[in-house]
Amino acid sequence: MADPQSTFDLDPTRSRRAAARPDVVEPRTTNEFPRFAGQVFKRPPRYHQEVGARGELDDYTAHAYQYATSSKPGELQPAAIVYCANEADVALAVQYAKSAGVAVAVRTGGHHFWGFSSTADQNIQVDLSGFRQFSYDEASRTVTCGVGLKLEELDEKLGALGAFVPHGQCGAVRLGGHLQSGGFSVLCGRSFGWFSDHVVSFRIVTADLRTRVVHRPDPARPHVDDELWFAAIGGSPGNFGVVTEMTLRPLWDVDHPESRTMTVYMHYTPEAHEALLQIVADFNDDDELPADFNVCTFILGAHPVVLRQNIDTRMMKERHELYGEGMEPHPTIIGLWATWCNLDGGAFSEEARAFFDELDRRTRPLLSKRDRLAAKLLGPIVGKVVPVRTPDQAVPMSVLTDAYCFPKRVHANPYVSATWCGQSQQTASNGFARWARDATAEVEAQPGCYPDFEWVVCGGRHSRNRPAGEAHSAVAWRDVTMLCFQYVHFDNTDHLGRDWAAPRAFSEAWVDRTKRGGVGPDGVLGRDDRRWNAFPEQDEDLDQERAHYFQSEEVYERVLAVKRAVDPDDVFTANRFCVGASRKYGAGRARTVQSA
Repeated sequence: MADPQSTFDLDPTRSRRAAARPDVVEPRTTNEFPRFAGQVFKRPPRYHQEVGARGELDDYTAHAYQYATSSKPGELQPAAIVYCANEADVALAVQYAKSAGVAVAVRTGGHHFWGFSSTADQNIQVDLSGFRQFSYDEASRTVTCGVGLKLEELDEKLGALGAFVPHGQCGAVRLGGHLQSGGFSVLCGRSFGWFSDHVVSFRIVTADLRTRVVHRPDPARPHVDDELWFAAIGGSPGNFGVVTEMTLRPLWDVDHPESRTMTVYMHYTPEAHEALLQIVADFNDDDELPADFNVCTFILGAHPVVLRQNIDTRMMKERHELYGEGMEPHPTIIGLWATWCNLDGGAFSEEARAFFDELDRRTRPLLSKRDRLAAKLLGPIVGKVVPVRTPDQAVPMSVLTDAYCFPKRVHANPYVSATWCGQSQQTASNGFARWARDATAEVEAQPGCYPDFEWVVCGGRHSRNRPAGEAHSAVAWRDVTMLCFQYVHFDNTDHLGRDWAAPRAFSEAWVDRTKRGGVGPDGVLGRDDRRWNAFPEQDEDLDQERAHYFQSEEVYERVLAVKRAVDPDDVFTANRFCVGASRKYGAGRARTVQSA
């Protein structure tokens, strides 16, 4: 367990006594901006952020850029971005923030889907993308990783060991934010749970300027750090301190031989799309579906040959090292992914054969002559996202986790996002497939809008998305049956580079309107509007919207107690989407959606 010197108790006066401790950095007595070992980019005087085609892509603009920058124009503008070179830089940034009375936003990759890894006003941004260390301990069979390591880099390093962990799909996402939001896996979540389930400890710098190692709770040996673990994982990333490192206990290929996958891609038609949605609905409603099986369908809207110029397209072309790789032009694509993860470790079972045979029987008639003729064109495009595979060949799980980890950003556009955590197991008969088909077709037909949607089977009583026993973290809604990711990407400029408001207005209205059919008393997904911190909607105030993001008011109060203990001065409350933020910012405007 952790050294008692690196623990905390729920005592709000502790930080006031911290300066007397030998393991705490003495607070600064001046708000002079410090000299960091890492690079710093300060916001220029009288700066105005331009996310359309006309703005200058200077160094500050490029380094302040986040995945959500163009989705929240003019908002993600910290006073300074500090690329921390080491933990001393982290402590110095926290020390300065306390002295100057400003807040710290924590970024590892900048992929928070609604921009809450950034900040504005006089607050500062710390960037941990340089924390990319990796080491393997053969005795404990664990790996220790810096939070700046990308998922695709983690897969490469684990794969060399014949190991893997479940995680999300975006290869450029980095480990820090992924840990603190749970790390849901489309590929194998029903089989192996979440990324955070395989973390045994993490290292964190808290507002009292101390560094502590927090270990996974052990029911047989309760520890005061158990509460910090509970809150930091699922309580909203970056609210409780700066996580710099984590230790994982990975899974091993040798324990899951003969694992298989099946990928099916085709051009979009509403009819074929509805058929794929019905397949997912049928598996979703099977409460006895073994935990070995995972099924997902998706639509990826057309990527035009000529992209309208905006900050995203300019970053993609001019600052590739910060943006990452973009997708090639393609038509609208639909498809299905399925995996069998062989939890028992035996031979390729008859049950698994029957699973894939059924999928083949139901998808083969959907493949049109056009799909077959275009296979040489369509295959290479989507194959750069997830390679085309059949269940005829066994594939190690480490290869599969890497294969389902996207190396590219699918759209260089702003977006409106929504993640709906379904609770229904009547989707095969309640009209879900037709509802989702019609809602998607509406986006697909709208000029300047592009759907990027997924429907993932998560539940069933055998699913390991559901933690066994008492939950050790604040991650909510792990009993979800079907998960629906909805990202409506839209052009924010016209072909001349001028601001274009219509696609944004449609996208925002679509999310609100569609939700009314998805959740509520007659919702095809379930009665309750449940969301995840990792994928918030356009909410700005976590306090007011907490019923959507936390399992219960009791859980929220428990997380809030930890926040008040480890961050009594709100050093890590850099925006409203933080636990307890209303104390600092006041009550924000709640953005609610009628569910009936």
